[in-house]
Amino acid sequence: MSSKNNEWGCCGGSNKEDNGYILCNTCRKTFHLACLTSSTVNPQNLIEPSWNCPTCTTPQPKNPNNDETPVRFNPNITIRATKRQALQSPPDNASEYTFKEDMRSVVQEVVRKEIDGLNTNLSNSLQLFSTELRAVMNEMKDIKDSMNFMNSKFEDVLKEQAEVKKTLSDLKVENLTPKNTIKDVCTRLNMLEQNARSNNVEIQCIPEKKNENIVEIITNIGKVINCNISRDNISHCTRIAKLNPGSTRPRSIVAQFNTIQSRNLFMAAAINFNKPKPIHDKLNSSHLGYEGSKTPIFITDHLSPTNRALHIAARSAAKEKGYKYVWIKNGRIYMRKSDKANCITIKDMDTIHKLK
Repeated sequence: MSSKNNEWGCCGGSNKEDNGYILCNTCRKTFHLACLTSSTVNPQNLIEPSWNCPTCTTPQPKNPNNDETPVRFNPNITIRATKRQALQSPPDNASEYTFKEDMRSVVQEVVRKEIDGLNTNLSNSLQLFSTELRAVMNEMKDIKDSMNFMNSKFEDVLKEQAEVKKTLSDLKVENLTPKNTIKDVCTRLNMLEQNARSNNVEIQCIPEKKNENIVEIITNIGKVINCNISRDNISHCTRIAKLNPGSTRPRSIVAQFNTIQSRNLFMAAAINFNKPKPIHDKLNSSHLGYEGSKTPIFITDHLSPTNRALHIAARSAAKEKGYKYVWIKNGRIYMRKSDKANCITIKDMDTIHKLK
């Protein structure tokens, strides 16, 4: 029970609540162990089941009334001086050592129980931690296995990519031959198309009229440029479609001569006619009797579609890179940057891209 309801026979229990205490078997008062051990009480007696406090163990007077009434004086009686009560002997060192050993045993038992409880709690905590750690380790193992699987798959992808890359490289090497072959075939085809036009001339910017006689237009041009051309020298002539349908320029005339010599004479006469004349007086529509504003007339080689596109690209590159001359001779395209520069033959678009 709580020590608050006890009757204290030592310090009153005001400042040592619930500390170790012992009950007197005679007066039923409670005493703190600390108060008793600090006095002259023998510690060995504290552990006895029928312990009596120091007050109850002190000898009591023989008068049962305990009223301390003095007896009548008798002169025949010799009164001896009252003996001094013997002082209590100091506590036995051996008994005090035994008490301390017992107290130490009690404390050790309490400490042992506390340590056992702590060990039990610690063991349970460690077991729980071990269980949770094992689960975490299992999860980490699963993650590691997944990473290894992904790594192996990634390595497989890298190998496949390397194989695809090698295959692509091999295909590029293999395609060089057919590519070069196709390029050579295209070049030969362009040459054949251009050779088929070797007897042709193209006359540009002649105004169009309804019911016009193109053969007569060509013979009139021959008269203007001093070239004796008759109808017998012309195998075929016609106007060709525009490359750009939205252009306002008239359609060009293509004339096919019966021999290459007649064609060359016609081209040379046109060059000689324009060479000494100023720009405004070169061959134009007024020379052929067309009314209105003068429009220049150009006589050039009849180019194949490939060479025509190449000629347009060459003229555009000449403007961008400062080339002074671009001309056509016998179906071939030439460029020159200045009067003293070397002549450059334009064979294909690669040649134009390499111009400086």
